Amino acid sequence: DLLAEFSSLMAGVEQTLAATGMRIRRMTDDEMFVEAKRSLNPVFEDRGPYPARLKRDTNGTLRVEFPDIPEAHTFGEDEGEALLQAVDALETALSLYIDDRRDVPAPSTAKRGMKLVTLPALAEAKLALYSTMRTRRVSKAELARRLNCHPPQIDRLLDLNHGSRLDHVGSRFPGIWQTALRPGAGCGVNCTPHAWC
Repeated sequence: DLLAEFSSLMAGVEQTLAATGMRIRRMTDDEMFVEAKRSLNPVFEDRGPYPARLKRDTNGTLRVEFPDIPEAHTFGEDEGEALLQAVDALETALSLYIDDRRDVPAPSTAKRGMKLVTLPALAEAKLALYSTMRTRRVSKAELARRLNCHPPQIDRLLDLNHGSRLDHVGSRFPGIWQTALRPGAGCGVNCTPHAWC
């Protein structure tokens, strides 16, 4: 069993480190996801989780609000349901930012008593792509030209509600991070690269 072998190996590493006096702490699943994401794509912007405020509503449900994204709010019968619904509400609100071509606010630091809501990996990848395009002033049409693909493919890559495959965001278009979105990539044939490209 591969998992048992991995666990055994990790236990041996932990014992060795402990014997040398080094401090040991296992990473959480979220921390491992972030590190894996960084190792696979170092330019991938890490947003982190968004802080959410849960308040008891007058009808007994828990209302969820996001200080950084005021358009996102939902509710649930209990904390578990409210936080589950919060992911969907956050994705829906962030898709409005993309549709309106607005900058997506970065998450602030959570205050005491707030809960953290982490977006799915696919939504994180799409937001990173969108933010990089905005920062580098690359339009959807221009990105499609640089990647030699059809504009509707770029629309789907940026649509948080479209079930794109995560590997399409990075590997199907391998040049998306390294070349197509690099500063000064140029904006057309026989074109001198401009700062806004």
